[in-house]
This record gives sequence, structure tokens and C-alpha cells, in this order.
Amino acid sequence: MGRLRQQQFLNELNFELTANHPLFEKAKGAVARCYSQDDYLFLLNDNSYAIMHLTFSHKNIDGFPQYTHFSDLQSALEYIENEFLAEYEGS
Repeated sequence: MGRLRQQQFLNELNFELTANHPLFEKAKGAVARCYSQDDYLFLLNDNSYAIMHLTFSHKNIDGFPQYTHFSDLQSALEYIENEFLAEYEGS
């Protein structure tokens, strides 16, 4: 993912998050994108990671966008691999 795309996704995330969201103003960069589901892996300010499901809607209700938090990159990668395998084996 190029720097311009990373910045675009970070801008979108910041636009979607409200002050009530637990990750408001905590993301520092987009790392990866899942093209099939609008899920994005973000590096957070505390060097943890979160997969965020961007809605590309600017009128989100509380709790959106939804996310899964990981303490480190290895945990995020294991989760992604397991989700991919579960989806692949289920089809």
C-alpha cells in the first residue's frame, strides 16, 4: 500500500470516528487492506494494532466502525491467517 493510499485510509478512519469511539485519535497509520470486506489494519499510537471495518459513511452510530484490537503485529497476522483459512475452508 503506497503512502498516499495509507493517508487516504487514515483520513477516512479519522473522519468516521466520533469522540465516543474507543480508538478516537489513536491511529497513526494504515498498514494493510482486505479488498473483499473494507477491513483495514491500522497501527495505533501505543504500537498495538486494530482491524477496522470502515463504513465510508460519515453518519456512524456509536460503536462504529467496528474493530478488533491486537496487542502486537504477530497477533494480528495470526488472526488474519485464521480468518482467511476459515473463510477458504468454508467455501
